[in-house]
Amino acid sequence: MHELKQQIYGFDDFRLDVPNRQLLCDGRSVPLPSKAFDLLVALVENGGRLVSKEELLSRVWPDQIVEESNLSVQMSAIRKALGERKDRPRYIVTVAGHGYRFTGDVTVLDEEEDELEIEQHSFSLLTVEKENGTTGTEGAIEPAASPFLSGGCANVITVGTSVPSTGSIMRAASVLALQPVAPAVRRRAWLRVGVAAALSVVMLTAAFVLYRRLRHSPPAALFQQITLKRLTTSGNVTNARLSPDGKLYVYSTFEGEWRTLWLGHVDGGEPVQLRPPAKTRYVSLKFSPDGSSLYYTVSGETEGGALYKLPVFGGAPEKLREGVGSSFTFAPDGKRFAFVRSDGTSGKTALFIADTQGTAEREIAAPPTRLGFVWHNPSWSPDGETIAVGAPSNDNGTSYEVFLVGVADGSVKPLTAQNWSEIGATTWLHDGSGLIVVATDKDSLLPQLWQVSFPDGEARRLLTDLNIYNTTISSSSDDNTLLAVQKQTQSNVWVAPAEDLSRARQVTFGSLGRNDGWDGLDWTPEGKIIYTAVADRGKTIWTMDADGSHQKQMIPDGGMSTNPSVTDDGRYMVFQSNRSGHFAVWRANLDGSEMTQLTGDGIAAQPHIAPDGKWIVYISNPENPGGLWRVSVDGGEPLRLTEKKVSWPRVSPDGRFVAGSYDADGKKKLAIIPIEGGEPVKLFGVPRLAEFQFGIRWMPDGKAVTYRDWANGLWKQSLEGSEPERLGGLPQAKIYAYGWSRDGKYIAFTPGTEIRDVVIIHNIK
Repeated sequence: MHELKQQIYGFDDFRLDVPNRQLLCDGRSVPLPSKAFDLLVALVENGGRLVSKEELLSRVWPDQIVEESNLSVQMSAIRKALGERKDRPRYIVTVAGHGYRFTGDVTVLDEEEDELEIEQHSFSLLTVEKENGTTGTEGAIEPAASPFLSGGCANVITVGTSVPSTGSIMRAASVLALQPVAPAVRRRAWLRVGVAAALSVVMLTAAFVLYRRLRHSPPAALFQQITLKRLTTSGNVTNARLSPDGKLYVYSTFEGEWRTLWLGHVDGGEPVQLRPPAKTRYVSLKFSPDGSSLYYTVSGETEGGALYKLPVFGGAPEKLREGVGSSFTFAPDGKRFAFVRSDGTSGKTALFIADTQGTAEREIAAPPTRLGFVWHNPSWSPDGETIAVGAPSNDNGTSYEVFLVGVADGSVKPLTAQNWSEIGATTWLHDGSGLIVVATDKDSLLPQLWQVSFPDGEARRLLTDLNIYNTTISSSSDDNTLLAVQKQTQSNVWVAPAEDLSRARQVTFGSLGRNDGWDGLDWTPEGKIIYTAVADRGKTIWTMDADGSHQKQMIPDGGMSTNPSVTDDGRYMVFQSNRSGHFAVWRANLDGSEMTQLTGDGIAAQPHIAPDGKWIVYISNPENPGGLWRVSVDGGEPLRLTEKKVSWPRVSPDGRFVAGSYDADGKKKLAIIPIEGGEPVKLFGVPRLAEFQFGIRWMPDGKAVTYRDWANGLWKQSLEGSEPERLGGLPQAKIYAYGWSRDGKYIAFTPGTEIRDVVIIHNIK
């Protein structure tokens, strides 16, 4: 670490005593975390000079990889110690995007100059601290700056982060009131006693006010300094969970259609296979509160999933009940669990509670909006009174928040006001002070980890990196260890002749995270390829020749622009984008000019323009999630085509039909619907791993429809009704988006890679 100069600095009423590592205000010690002290010294030594963030990180955290948020947290501690308000900095000015500058008038003091004269009979002052039940120390009282006696430091108030005991308050009052009186001033004894008594009353009142406030204060900032360790290296993890004691973790892996369940030790060693490979999906994994059993839900066996119980070190699983196809959460006593259930036909969701044997089930709450609860993130609070669950905060789905459901009365109220674009997992901190949440900020593409305080709902980001955090997060019982599934992605565009798909060749070579073609591609009439790619500030749309040359960005940065499609005459391109604040259907000229939003305030997505360029079909969900609509390419009043849920619509080459994903009797089907709307004229069953996202395409002759497989390649469904067949010759890889050229001679497709591994994050106190 950079060696601190052994000097004493002064500014206003403050003294920065470097040799003794103390910040003093009018001679009284102002507590400051170690790293914050080092940062303050660095700023004071460079008084008046802009100190970059990189310089500060290098000096205070040498040879360490730390998040920039650590710097912000420590700087906040300095500002509080100096009595600054965020909107009125007295000493430290932030230069956005660059660094910090100390603006106080600094003098270098000799130790002799800095000696302070202390009155013989000064008052002892109070610092409120927490009784955490772990040290056995109750209500320790230490010197601190007082708002009543601080003179020029009147804004400096030192308060601990938690709750004092009544005994500690009374002992503080005794110290304040019973100071001895010097003989030289005995004639004023009664006056001093009166003053002491009055101050005792004031301090007692202040202490009780602080006590009440701190009962509901935000949690101490966790994970300011961390170590991060990767526990798996297979890259194929789908789900994971940490045991309550933080020593074990369970995780599932995939290999094609097969899923396997494993048990690992955080400290290393070979994992133990708990369940052999099977064609199923482990939706949710949970340890029992005492860590002795493992509970998990699977899909693929029954319509709504099934809940199992398994001894933690393996054995025969016990099937508890069916109809639990989502993530679930235990009550603190381990006797009940809660889960979100969705109606496959209507799309409506509700929160349910049942006992651990799968009986006594009851609906506890309906979602706050028509769009329903997020199924994969309920979390039961440590006091057993509330369940946290994510949900859209408005009916058009443009914002997501964490809501609290009262277990006793089913009441639903918002906890956060973050305006997130997505919420993944939630998990309560075991001390009840808040939650850890996986959520995506409006200005970001990547789900990140956040700490949310309770009950005020304030949120701060724990990590800011280029990784994606999956819809799973868990913590140890001491809240010092987090386990998550971290994901990295990559895809590139390939082109193959339709007559021989094995002759495919790669035409883009984007780096990790750019994801060329991941979120959609299409062909122009001239044989160019339109494709998506990740940019600095979102996802955007590019064009290139079929051999990968002449790459050019068409749609400017800003928001997420995906799912492009082009008219047969090359006049227009349509796409979905949230650049206006919510997802809507947009139209642009093929060179990207004259961008126009065609749909209104509600969410509109998954557009496809008819080959003749007259109509655009899309889904919208203000009233019925997944409802199919169409609108003129010139805009205007949209027309509803179906009442039931349809997604990923695609217009046939002749413009007469729409192919789309359709739920029938709780099962996913491929539907063929007239362009005028109404009931499907044909419904086709699909393989178990069929995937329609960015994946439904008509063959150029209009006689068949193709779609993706979740694990490998593409399927082809003839409209004559035969069984679907795999397209041969494609690489043995998961394909994300693809499209056939207008003349049917070529196919462009995007094999993709998702690297998912378990990581453990330790809090360095």
